[in-house]
Amino acid sequence: MGGEAYAHTFRFAAPLPKLQAGKGHWRAVHAERQGWHRRVAEAVMVERARPKLTLQRARIVCTRHSFAQPDFENLAHSFKALLDGFVKCGVLQDDNPLVLVDQEYRWEPAPRGGSFLTVLIEEIQ
Repeated sequence: MGGEAYAHTFRFAAPLPKLQAGKGHWRAVHAERQGWHRRVAEAVMVERARPKLTLQRARIVCTRHSFAQPDFENLAHSFKALLDGFVKCGVLQDDNPLVLVDQEYRWEPAPRGGSFLTVLIEEIQ
């Protein structure tokens, strides 16, 4: 593949995904996932951030900026619907370890009411 490798940082404002995703009534869980898929697709479209070709290998750095620090399992799981959204809109081929060969999940403090997420996606050539 020629040319420059794809790299883009997406920022998503509050409300943030629930930390214990998948808990609750199935309709509410499904609606939240679908909402995140739409938000990701809109961000990709608005920022004109779709790669020329769907990424076959990538590195991601997912950062949750929030007042309360989550445990690692919930931190990583809170990005699941977003990563599924990047697959659905054609940025990533899949969200399995063969495609996402380097995954990093971080937390950074933010003032109460100032929560947001960032997702850095970098192509590995």
